[in-house]
Amino acid sequence: MAATTDPAACTALRDRLVAVHLGLAYGIAARYHRSGPGSEDIRQVAALALVEAVGRFDPGRGTVFSAFAAPTISGTIKRHFRDHSWMVNPPRPVKDLRLRIRASTDPLAQRLRRVPTVVDLADHLVCSPQEISEALRADEAARPLSLDAPVRATDDTTMAAMLGSPDSAYTHLEDVEMLRPVLGGLSERARRVLAMRFADDLTQSEIAKRVGCSQMHIYRILRASLDQLRRGMRDRPAARTVAAGSGALPRQPDPFLSTSARQR
Repeated sequence: MAATTDPAACTALRDRLVAVHLGLAYGIAARYHRSGPGSEDIRQVAALALVEAVGRFDPGRGTVFSAFAAPTISGTIKRHFRDHSWMVNPPRPVKDLRLRIRASTDPLAQRLRRVPTVVDLADHLVCSPQEISEALRADEAARPLSLDAPVRATDDTTMAAMLGSPDSAYTHLEDVEMLRPVLGGLSERARRVLAMRFADDLTQSEIAKRVGCSQMHIYRILRASLDQLRRGMRDRPAARTVAAGSGALPRQPDPFLSTSARQR
């Protein structure tokens, strides 16, 4: 393949080399099938690494191709795990330190005759205890717990069940507190009419019977009260942004003050 100058012949020889050594690539991938996302994914990574090894191999060095391809494929698979098998991707130095910790833990435990502490690992790897702790915590980022996983082994409560959710009461509370001083500027009769209209959901005719006036007068009270509330909210500095963004107290005619509503 290195000697030919015919592109078609070169491609055919490359395909033959890949086909002959594909078993080697799959054999190396089989060593890692429990360490990553899936055996089929690793087999594909190994096959691509084999193709790259064929293109990079220099027969002039006097080395057999399998001796060059095997470490190339193995290194590619390891880099795949390092770069693509994390649910939350930590920085590269943290990943590298994590691998050094794994390689050093067993020899250090045999030498110390106990499980090495964070300080022991820091002294052995010549880094700070904070860096060791950060690298150890990075293991949780590789395979975090599912939200459907039980919090305790004694019951079926999941992590998702313990997560909070947005509470609309906070927004409602802000609206109430902003409107409270403006409502205080209305007369007692106007506040009573507003309460019957919006809290009790009465029609203007029903309110008129309770108050003892005409339905048209109730309409005027509602209209004047809403206009006063709009002006009060518009003049409050803290309320201008909220009112503009939420559409509170719209300026267009309200459905309950439409012609059909007045006729009720």
